[in-house]
Amino acid sequence: MQTGHARDAVALIGQALVLEPGDANIHSNLGNALQANGEAEDAIERYEAALKLNPMLPETLRNLANAYLSRDLPSKAIIAIIEAQKQAPASIEITLTLGNILSELGDTSAAIECFYKVLKAQPNMPQVLCNLGNVLRQQGNVEEAVSHYEHALSIAPQYAEGHFNRGMVHHESGDIASAASSFKRAISINPSYGKAHLQLTSLSSDHGDHLEMMEQVYGNADTNSDDKMHIAFGLGKIHEDLRQYTEAFKYYRSANQLKRDAISYKLEQDLQIFQNFSATFSASFFSIHNPKVSSEDLIAQGSANKSLIFILGMPRSGTTLVEQILASHADIKGGGELQYLPKAISKHIHMLDGLDYTSSLAGIDSDTLAQNLQGIHQQYMKHIMEDIKGISGNEKYVTDKLPMNFFNIGMIHLMFPDAVIIHCRRNPIDTCLSIYKHLFPARGHYYANDLIELGQYYKAYQGLMDHWQQVLPGRLVEIEYETLISDQEGETRRLLTACRLDWDDTCLDFYETKRQISTLSAVQVRRPIYKSSVRLWQQYRNELEPLIKELEKL
Repeated sequence: MQTGHARDAVALIGQALVLEPGDANIHSNLGNALQANGEAEDAIERYEAALKLNPMLPETLRNLANAYLSRDLPSKAIIAIIEAQKQAPASIEITLTLGNILSELGDTSAAIECFYKVLKAQPNMPQVLCNLGNVLRQQGNVEEAVSHYEHALSIAPQYAEGHFNRGMVHHESGDIASAASSFKRAISINPSYGKAHLQLTSLSSDHGDHLEMMEQVYGNADTNSDDKMHIAFGLGKIHEDLRQYTEAFKYYRSANQLKRDAISYKLEQDLQIFQNFSATFSASFFSIHNPKVSSEDLIAQGSANKSLIFILGMPRSGTTLVEQILASHADIKGGGELQYLPKAISKHIHMLDGLDYTSSLAGIDSDTLAQNLQGIHQQYMKHIMEDIKGISGNEKYVTDKLPMNFFNIGMIHLMFPDAVIIHCRRNPIDTCLSIYKHLFPARGHYYANDLIELGQYYKAYQGLMDHWQQVLPGRLVEIEYETLISDQEGETRRLLTACRLDWDDTCLDFYETKRQISTLSAVQVRRPIYKSSVRLWQQYRNELEPLIKELEKL
């Protein structure tokens, strides 16, 4: 439904509701119109009102689940869609939505099962083929993902989403020309396609007439808020490339405000999680629960045959660059941003909102913890060996570059006492600016869209990292982005020494290493070392004043 039509529908159905306030279907229809108009919060109110009048409305539950998800309330979304499936177990639409929500939550195996179930009933649905391809791509099954994209496009050549997804595969593999071609094809089909516009801007600093096209879409009153948000991030990038920093920040601010308005987030909850980890993983906790099994012992038991390198830190702190350098070594396989550890932990220890499991560790005895750790370890290594494509058997190490594993350092230490843990650091203001400038595809970075919240979150992160240094002195290998940029060879030698590996010249030519990279830095790490992003924050000094004031309290 186009934005103008959605606004008209909201007005008309609202009039009907005044006449029939007890009609659940009218409440539900108004929710649909509000959702189409980008008013998810109000849509949720209408859906909940409809279900209060009549709880047996599976389609309303499905729409409510989608609205919850659009407001970044995944725990509520999954409850709603499971109830919808109970009421209508044969519904293809509900099964598809369940798959989409599971995919967003990172439960890829369950999502794939849902998509295959839908395709068994309706084998030629382009949307489902593309959704399945996306999940397979997350798992590293790139060839299989591409085959589903191609199938979708053979059915519907004008399916913009299919061209976009194919472009993302090219983007992640480093085929910039093919990626640009696919994104341009998607835009030619849907000129307001914000995601395609944003990705196209990320490929190059030469934007041609793209700026004018994006400004027209951004200024169009019928452009929905999601497309406008993506385009605003892209316009910020273009103006920054043109060194028009004031104009760039205007768009970055607009994009972040649109994103912040679309989510339900309370910073206080995240700050409490930081405190919970510091309080739980105390020095006394580690004195009671010392790791007693080495990685070599685990390998001998047949539960692992790879050693691990964990690369972590705040997003945009250089984690992708460090992994790309290491993955260029013959003895290291780059795993990317793996969700395996949080998933494995959640299977064995109760976890709130996919992150905080500290309450489950309060007062836990050593035997129970040891049993849980063994189960987590086995499941994690099973994923490593079965799900990461391209492991040849020759590599000594696999990297896990999930930045947010900085919460899990205590568990990593207990389960993998011989693992290398690399903490990437960067100038705090540059780190936060880079976070603010980028739209993160993964959920959970809700702190990123407000400068004050971003500064407070960074302070909490720094406090937790200081805590790990105190309770696990010498456990982390600290790498500073600026030092790596200025002394690439020296810092690379230090990294390899920490990993107990010999020198490999290919690490200096990391940008030539061919591998799939799905992070926001996919383009940058395919270039030689450059210094243009060091102290870039100074170009935005006035605009960043609220952030700087927060960070000065560090």
